[in-house]
Amino acid sequence: MDSAKTRALKNKEWRENMIPPKEILQELYWWHGVIVRNQEMTLKVKIPEAVMVSDASPKGWGVTLELQTGDTLVQHGEWNKEQKKWTSNKKEMEAIFLGLFRYGQVFKELQIKAILIRSDSSTAVQDLAKQRAGQTLVAEVKKIVRLCQQLRIRNFLNKQILNHLQRLNDSMQIIYLLLLATVILVFLYYLQYQIETKAILTLMSMFPHLN
Repeated sequence: MDSAKTRALKNKEWRENMIPPKEILQELYWWHGVIVRNQEMTLKVKIPEAVMVSDASPKGWGVTLELQTGDTLVQHGEWNKEQKKWTSNKKEMEAIFLGLFRYGQVFKELQIKAILIRSDSSTAVQDLAKQRAGQTLVAEVKKIVRLCQQLRIRNFLNKQILNHLQRLNDSMQIIYLLLLATVILVFLYYLQYQIETKAILTLMSMFPHLN
């Protein structure tokens, strides 16, 4: 930067514009690209508008829906002869599906777009979070995901996932602000450099004997 100032004083008049060094432009372009990419990756978290708690036992299933109004809705049923032979994880998956299916009309009437699903089955939670599962549960996962898409709702599977997303969103916002502040500082430094250069050239034109 200092050498660029010296060259400007020797080779240019004070009224002329100085082309900044390529290093500065490259740095500005790089930060601009980082900010653009960061904006595209910004993660927006939608707060759940209802909480659905599912449970499955060897004999049947039960699901409650807790609304923001404070009301709690209850749905339950018994497994048929074939379903009783299913594994506990598959029963937990089916309980989640039945809950979403039974409360589908409620979601539409109350315009609920995001729900928090709680389940005792860690396998069900992990498989739904990844939207993939082992061979025995893959059909259940696809069925639940497809139903959520039809109902146009987003599901969060536990508070840990929601809190993680919120922290990630906050962190990315902080990174964006820091990058923006850095670009502004670089630009202000460049403007200061331009002003200082013109001031020095002005003084040199006023006092030619200093050259």
